[in-house]
Amino acid sequence: MRALVLMWWASWLPTTVFNVRDFGAVADGKHNDTVPIQRAIDEAARAGGIVYFPAGDYLSGTIVLRSNVTVHLAPGATLWGSRRIADYSRPHLIYAHEAQNIAIEGGGTID
Repeated sequence: MRALVLMWWASWLPTTVFNVRDFGAVADGKHNDTVPIQRAIDEAARAGGIVYFPAGDYLSGTIVLRSNVTVHLAPGATLWGSRRIADYSRPHLIYAHEAQNIAIEGGGTID
């Protein structure tokens, strides 16, 4: 019974949403949005939260997911991998190491 109550209580906790545009992402498919995207992820990781990508074209190199972060790609949002090798700190577009409680969701696209 105690576990059920805790699950119900946790479902009512507010979830903070971090919009990547508020961190400076341009979303035009031309400007590299890696830095503002990573800033949003890092901020969301402090207390847990959702990194929200509204509709747009986000060009990026490696982004590192942190624990307790959900990436939500809204319909019409596309996360494009940069064609420049120099934009990657690791050979991956999305990378996580020893991260827990992470998710990628939504109706957007990763290309």
